[in-house]
Amino acid sequence: MSNRSIPDPLRPVRPRLPAEARQTSLPYLMSLLTHDDPLTRRRAAAALGRAEDPLALDSLIMALHDGDRLVQQSAIGALGAIGDARAIPPLRQLHPRVDRRLQAAIEEAQRDIAAGRSGERFPF
Repeated sequence: MSNRSIPDPLRPVRPRLPAEARQTSLPYLMSLLTHDDPLTRRRAAAALGRAEDPLALDSLIMALHDGDRLVQQSAIGALGAIGDARAIPPLRQLHPRVDRRLQAAIEEAQRDIAAGRSGERFPF
């Protein structure tokens, strides 16, 4: 019996949304990235990261330039969770212009993308 048949109790189970639910929820969540309330934008970025859908990539890349640092941090985490290599150039461009905490988040997201660990360490 291999270890693959035994589920890892420390790894959370993440149900996938059915395709029809993604068709309506993803555009709605992406639209919330431009909401007036920073908390709403941060939560939308986190939810998009949990969805792990590359369709959100462009919206999350735009959120990297949000005026709220916590929104930026959520967008960085979401990009790492999605794991699409197209996010690496925008993350690299942002890296020298932000504080150390965001730089560390960018570095972690880049490692996750490079290692193909999409969604395994999303912090939200």
